[in-house]
Amino acid sequence: MTASISTTDHRRNTSKEDGPAATGIDGCDHVKRAGRYLMEQKAQNLMANVGALLPLIVTNALNAIGAIVILLIGLWLSSKADALTVRTCNRTPHFDPMLRSFFGSVARYLVLTVTVLAVLSQYAADFSTLQNWPQGTDRR
Repeated sequence: MTASISTTDHRRNTSKEDGPAATGIDGCDHVKRAGRYLMEQKAQNLMANVGALLPLIVTNALNAIGAIVILLIGLWLSSKADALTVRTCNRTPHFDPMLRSFFGSVARYLVLTVTVLAVLSQYAADFSTLQNWPQGTDRR
């Protein structure tokens, strides 16, 4: 018997003129509309939140690029400071070669220390809380 159902019967059950049968299972068209409305509201809220976060994202991206540039310049300057110190020590007669290398490394690490501090200050890191750090810990 089920094979004898014609396509006209099927179309009649899903036509718009029949009322609730046309709205889907058990007449839940209003649920679908409410779901679409909620999805549109969530999409609008997400776009508003992204719009509010965009200046923060741009600012942090520019800070990161600035920190990378400072780091690259600092690395380059530290190698130049090392070479300049070693070259200056080479001009001095009777200077120990081991001390030349040592003073070159000291100059290099001094420049690297200043570079790291500059990179951290690019992100406006606050290290003033480290001054009171041992007082707040329990050392038993």
